[in-house]
Amino acid sequence: CNTSEQCDNGICMHPDWICNGYDDCGDNSDERDCVIPGPTPKPPKPAPPQSYSGWVKSGWVPGCLFIGLFVGIALVLLTPRVIRKLRGVRPGSYDRMDSPALA
Repeated sequence: CNTSEQCDNGICMHPDWICNGYDDCGDNSDERDCVIPGPTPKPPKPAPPQSYSGWVKSGWVPGCLFIGLFVGIALVLLTPRVIRKLRGVRPGSYDRMDSPALA
């Protein structure tokens, strides 16, 4: 081999040896003048799979359930009172249901 294809110690250098990251010649002459690339950046880790527990932890689901329960109870308790008030019926006026109707 010609001198341009030789290691500094006289061994014939195979083209695959040049800048492959290994000291194939034994004197590191096959790695001289190589541009060493920086470490390749690691790909970002995928986000962990999220389940409904993320919603529970954030408070949205419990908060909405509490509000819904509160509104439901309020409707059950207040709706009959509002209807009676709109009709003009006083509480306790049904205690004389067995009396005959006045003509």
